[in-house]
Amino acid sequence: MFHSLNIISLPRASETATRTVDPTVVLANDIAMPDGKLIAAAGMRFNPLRAFGMSRQIVVFDATDAKQLAYAKGLADFDLSQNRVTVLITTEVDRDRGIDSFKEISSALRPHRVHFLDDTVRERLDIRVVPTVARSDGTNLILRELGPEVLQ
Repeated sequence: MFHSLNIISLPRASETATRTVDPTVVLANDIAMPDGKLIAAAGMRFNPLRAFGMSRQIVVFDATDAKQLAYAKGLADFDLSQNRVTVLITTEVDRDRGIDSFKEISSALRPHRVHFLDDTVRERLDIRVVPTVARSDGTNLILRELGPEVLQ
């Protein structure tokens, strides 16, 4: 079953870098209420961070790498101690061991939940390497790609 999952694998970051991503989209179609009242017109630019915000940080990492797993758990544990939630997304699971591997990863990350990276999230957040920590500055996504020196 785990061989057929559409989990996106990514290369490891070779160096630490910070990138800014503008999540603004251009609407392809009009958005209207059921009564026909126009909410937004096609061609309008929309930034979801300005409209809805993003209070959580997102950590995309390879959960089969012990250093990345420990780093992600440390970030999530710290946020939890500050009454914040971190979204943990893995790019890897030992597919040959399947559910046993997933259970081990889930257990190691308790009490946090782990999700799998899919192509939609990867494209939307412009995630290129692991580990990457994504935060919002209110207008843009700030992506910090973590090189090996950070995980020492």
